Amino acid sequence: MERPLVLGLGEALWDRDRIRGDRTPGGAPINFAYYATRHGARGVAIGAIGRDAPGEQLRNCYHQYGIQTELVEVDWPTGWAETYLDEAGEQRFTIGEEVAYDHIPVTPRFEELARQASALCFGTLACRTLTSRRTICHLLSLTPASALRIYDINLRPPHYSAELIEELLRLANILKLNAEELQVLRTFYPLPTEEQAACRWLMERYDLRMVVLTAGADYSAIYTSEQSSVLPTPTVEQSDQADTVGAGDAFTGTLVASLLRGLPLEKAHQEAVREAAEVCRIRGAWR
Repeated sequence: MERPLVLGLGEALWDRDRIRGDRTPGGAPINFAYYATRHGARGVAIGAIGRDAPGEQLRNCYHQYGIQTELVEVDWPTGWAETYLDEAGEQRFTIGEEVAYDHIPVTPRFEELARQASALCFGTLACRTLTSRRTICHLLSLTPASALRIYDINLRPPHYSAELIEELLRLANILKLNAEELQVLRTFYPLPTEEQAACRWLMERYDLRMVVLTAGADYSAIYTSEQSSVLPTPTVEQSDQADTVGAGDAFTGTLVASLLRGLPLEKAHQEAVREAAEVCRIRGAWR
């Protein structure tokens, strides 16, 4: 049986650790494609890198991990993000601007993949510039009507606005966000106080098939018009070298691939929770 084609669209970049001074290959669409592939889909990451040494090194790293990519080279530097922990121990980012993934062009190959896709996942960051946003919107318009169009909101201040979020929500049929991002949306929308009610409000307003909410170490929840699944987050013992980078992407990639394989909602949710917990035990996003 042919594996469903699942696309991650957006940023390809290096994650630099402010404290350690080292770097790891990353990018939410890359992580998503990697974990979708691990769980039975054919994951492909679409984006752009620079015509520079970091871009070549990044492509080689993806290849070494068996991640299938379609990355065009453009005349801007390869993307980067500096990661650090704030006073509360939360992961924060300083993100490079005017980088390659801000200038993702439309290509015939990208269009061909979009027409074949069973799912396409996109986020807010790569849509901060008009060029990449137009490309992403165009590719979403080419996906089959049955395709899952996952907006993994992935808010990174200051690279979003109420207007941008509104535009992207109208292109999606699945929304994935975390509890902190839900609080941001409360500043834009008159959401009900209770989290499930807030998720269902968004589902109805934007005609979404599903809303996925992750609440860090507490729980995660998935809501559809007919079902809901709420699971506690497993306790994870982390080593000194471990981090949470990529855990949310692993959750999303695993969930989407599991649903496309035909797993019931709760079983697919269990798979996603398990994979995200494993990622929290390691350094970096891939295992």
